[in-house]
Amino acid sequence: MSRRKIAWIVVGVIVAHFAAFLLIAHINPLSKTPFIAPPNFGFKQTTYVDPVSGEKTIEREFRVSTKLAQPGTYEGQQKIEEEKSKPEVARQ
Repeated sequence: MSRRKIAWIVVGVIVAHFAAFLLIAHINPLSKTPFIAPPNFGFKQTTYVDPVSGEKTIEREFRVSTKLAQPGTYEGQQKIEEEKSKPEVARQ
């Protein structure tokens, strides 16, 4: 083979790779599912009836959370607490 044919083959391979990389670069990745935070307010009510006296007891439970951001948004590095040893008292 002549040098000219080898040069054309090399140039063709380079152009084909360049075109393939450009094509791949324009493909959008799959979108992640958005984080849907649980509601920050909840309410539960339970009613009990005493069978003997017929008295109703209503138990209400309210749940309020102040976590409005995604988990991990404001979390820094975890701090490791070291046990502080008490200084020994010098005996005389």
